Amino acid sequence: MCAWKPKKPTSFDVINVIKDVIKTHGINALQVRGRVQLYSGPLNFITEALKVIDNHDRAFDHAAGVPALIDDSIIGQKLGDYDHGQDIYEYFKRIYGNNSPEAFKNADKVMRFASREFAKACSGHIETHVCGAGIDKVFFEVELPELIRNGRVETINDIPMRRIKDLYLTQGAYIAYREVCKGELRLAQARAKTECTAAAKKDYKDRLKFFSIGNLHNYAMLLFRREDTIQRHGAHLPRTMREKPLRMNRAAHSYQAISVQYA
Repeated sequence: MCAWKPKKPTSFDVINVIKDVIKTHGINALQVRGRVQLYSGPLNFITEALKVIDNHDRAFDHAAGVPALIDDSIIGQKLGDYDHGQDIYEYFKRIYGNNSPEAFKNADKVMRFASREFAKACSGHIETHVCGAGIDKVFFEVELPELIRNGRVETINDIPMRRIKDLYLTQGAYIAYREVCKGELRLAQARAKTECTAAAKKDYKDRLKFFSIGNLHNYAMLLFRREDTIQRHGAHLPRTMREKPLRMNRAAHSYQAISVQYA
């Protein structure tokens, strides 16, 4: 007789915990005090090649000690210390193994759910750190679509939300993402001119490199219709056309909300 083995926890179990926290605290579970800082990526080979900080660390630096990242929210703190001091990635590694694809897959699903809820709860003026991120990353696939639907967001990187939404709906998700990145570059350039420090100037140059390299990589993924890209994106970025890969980002299916809704 085979011994009974308990079922291993999955992303579904953790997402249910997140939903319970949201039910308990409401929108406060996802709110922060400072100007919201969204981060994603960059592509691994960019940081390895350029030897610079990643977008998460940059977002943390720009918050300047004010709670402004998803990490600072009640949900973020829960996921950062999910089980006996382990964050959600370490938690699943302990269950499935350090090098197990299942560990990353489950943790990634949890973080995508949390990021979507965070983007839905955002309001006012938002700043991003997403230059160099792939189109298979959280900002492009999860947060940007929610920000488009979110009527309480006024600007992203000082760009009026109406312009970003118009680009998203008429020219596609990738063009809207590029506009967000351009706004990020303009903010970095303005800081470099205002502060006139070596660190600010280097940051602007690094942003330019992130943007240029990321664009080449993302365009190649769209242009050559890589099967893994198409399968991953599904209804998020949906049918990419060979003839006009940047314009034909039309949703294959209408959006169906499956998570908590906020007033």
